[in-house]
Amino acid sequence: MKPLFSSIIAALAVLSMVACGPKDDPVIAVTGISLSQTSVSLEVGGKVSLTATVFPSDATDKTVTWTSSNSSVASVSGGVVTAAAEGTTTITASAGGKSAKCEVSVKRKVVDVTGVSLNKTDLTLNPGETFLLEATVSPSDATDKTVTWTSSDPSVVSVESGLVKAVSAGTATVTATAGGKSAKCEVNVQPRVVDVTGISLNKTDLTLNPGGTFQLEATVSPSDATDKTVTWTSSDPSVVSVENGLVKAVSPGYAIVTATAGGKSARCEVTVQIPSSNEGYGYEDLK
Repeated sequence: MKPLFSSIIAALAVLSMVACGPKDDPVIAVTGISLSQTSVSLEVGGKVSLTATVFPSDATDKTVTWTSSNSSVASVSGGVVTAAAEGTTTITASAGGKSAKCEVSVKRKVVDVTGVSLNKTDLTLNPGETFLLEATVSPSDATDKTVTWTSSDPSVVSVESGLVKAVSAGTATVTATAGGKSAKCEVNVQPRVVDVTGISLNKTDLTLNPGGTFQLEATVSPSDATDKTVTWTSSDPSVVSVENGLVKAVSPGYAIVTATAGGKSARCEVTVQIPSSNEGYGYEDLK
């Protein structure tokens, strides 16, 4: 009996050792995952790092995989999103059958305006005249090259899409602005020039005695000519003098008085006759 009892005791001891031996750790499943951002906006070429948090913190397998729904718009590696082209895509982080998403919008890269220049920095115009100013925005690939135009005095100069129009005499500054940068053109509008088209006199011939005078009056056309200044000349000041249209007979003879304005002229033929007391002289002799 003793040998059998000893065998039974030994077998129970072995079973006890097996039952109390080391066991495998239990698997803790992932219950959720979250991202540091759920939506981002990037410019082409821009990057952003997303951080994934897996729950619970002691989950057995916290390995995260990353995917992009449109890698041509934005790719992702290890949570780093790189924008490639304009558009939208969804970045997904997955772990243990759970996932979280981030919506990514990619916009064209903004290129700021660095300067604006004009094809003219000063202009001189007459009323009614126009000139087309051309604005060059730098750099050539600036995102927004829209140019706005303003005049410091629209009553003198108006401007629309760069077309400058002289309204009235004076000075004004035309400004072209794009992206916070600007360029200026100083515009001088001259008084309107109205040319003289003709001149006439109230007399075209005169006969005077020595010492006699006559006031010639000149009419310049048109009445609104810019420069209506009249100059007076005598073909022979020893016979006839003239000042401001006042003709004075100096001595017997013949002379022509001419009134000139704006390149136009009118004439008056003046005969200074020998007084009747001076016999022996006649008008024909004077000529």
